Amino acid sequence: MHVEENQATRTSVRQRFASTRLAGHEVTPDNLVNEEGEFVHFALLAYAEPINYEVALNEDVWKNAMIEELNSVNRNNTWELTELPASKKPIDVKWIFKLKLKPNGEVAKH
Repeated sequence: MHVEENQATRTSVRQRFASTRLAGHEVTPDNLVNEEGEFVHFALLAYAEPINYEVALNEDVWKNAMIEELNSVNRNNTWELTELPASKKPIDVKWIFKLKLKPNGEVAKH
């Protein structure tokens, strides 16, 4: 297939919308520098999700979410504690911390 060299480049006409997570927040470019010459974006992590359980245990809201998750696992009988055979290795468990948001951007659940 031969493509003409003079063929016009196609551009997207899709309309883009800001994320609902940004509703009610001031949006600035990533390279914005204040009057003192400092980058602005380092302080925008007020509602950051914990990166591990040690960090999560320092915040009551995340600790309560972890307790509720463990209670749910117990209520649903999703596992049973048993002796591990000598020839087997235990599996690892990893906590994933995410905020569930309502359509308007408010926190619905930790």
